[in-house]
Amino acid sequence: MWFIFGVISLIAFTAYFGKKRHDSNWAGTPASIQGIRYTHQTIYNKHKVSYMQLGCIANSNSKIDFSIKPETKLDKLFKLIGISVEHQVGKDAFDKAIYIISDHSTICNVLSKSNALQNEIVGLIDACKKHELKFHGMHIHNQRIWVKVSPLSKKNTPNIQVIAKDIIPQLTLISDLLLASLSHVESSMRDPFYFRAGLFLAVSTGMAVMGGIHIFTLVLLKEPFILEVNKLFTMSLVLGSLIIGILTLMMFAFLGRSARTHLVLIELLTIGYFGAISSTLTLARDINIEWDSSSSTKYVVQVHNKTISRGRRSTTYYVHVDDWTGRKHQKRISISGSKYRSFNIGDKLEIDQHDGYLGIKWVNEINSYSQDF
Repeated sequence: MWFIFGVISLIAFTAYFGKKRHDSNWAGTPASIQGIRYTHQTIYNKHKVSYMQLGCIANSNSKIDFSIKPETKLDKLFKLIGISVEHQVGKDAFDKAIYIISDHSTICNVLSKSNALQNEIVGLIDACKKHELKFHGMHIHNQRIWVKVSPLSKKNTPNIQVIAKDIIPQLTLISDLLLASLSHVESSMRDPFYFRAGLFLAVSTGMAVMGGIHIFTLVLLKEPFILEVNKLFTMSLVLGSLIIGILTLMMFAFLGRSARTHLVLIELLTIGYFGAISSTLTLARDINIEWDSSSSTKYVVQVHNKTISRGRRSTTYYVHVDDWTGRKHQKRISISGSKYRSFNIGDKLEIDQHDGYLGIKWVNEINSYSQDF
């Protein structure tokens, strides 16, 4: 059951985050400034502003996929070694400061030829600096243009209305300039690599979310549990590395040397790697238990001690018993609160152990031992 649930949740999370990335329809609060309707969103972390997004309708009849962000040392490194190729407008100050996340030749050419468009983009970044905001990026997608920013000081809570007075008109100007420059173009302005990159990012995020949620569930679930955790982790590490290796090769085949290549690669090697290992671990654990048809082996052990570990948000209960595997004198086992209260020091417990479908030993349950005479 858990294995089927894991597979279904992996597919569901991948599909959900794929659609969310493709649509980019983040929910926000509607407002207006200088007659322009816009939407804003503020995300908090521990009661402090993590980041904000402000956007409005892009004045364009064409479907444009276009993004920019500050150019980082990592961007420069991946360009230097030839993994990614970014369009250059031909002005050193602009090219060194801004990374263009677009591979559509028409849009890139328009940006190169339009000094006004370049100036407005620089003006947008200056507006962010004016309000002591860190500029994370500007995006145009699904006829919407928006900017993502965060306060330079986490102690500050920016006033959205004050920020919007400078940023929203700037976004409108950028949108208008693009519309004017592309008014003669009839073909779609969709970035040829936007969907492909989104597909790999959706798989990466889907695996990470599925793996993270299931591992958290396993922490709460005391029985059954895997006895040879190191063996399960080693198997998951190997399989997870293989999965990421295959995805990376596929990513290079689909994206080539595009402006998005290294951005996808970085996520695959971080979020995706965690997701591949964690999702593989949980699925292998479920296969090992649910598909196991071996007969159980019973072990009788004695409770030598009981301990409690209290964290900020959780309490873990342990019993210290004879190590029936023969590796140590005693073994500490995490159990439920109800069993902790029912087991006493000196009691005999019965361990119900199985060999595992994948050859990884696991324990089905731990109960009080009663000997029949």
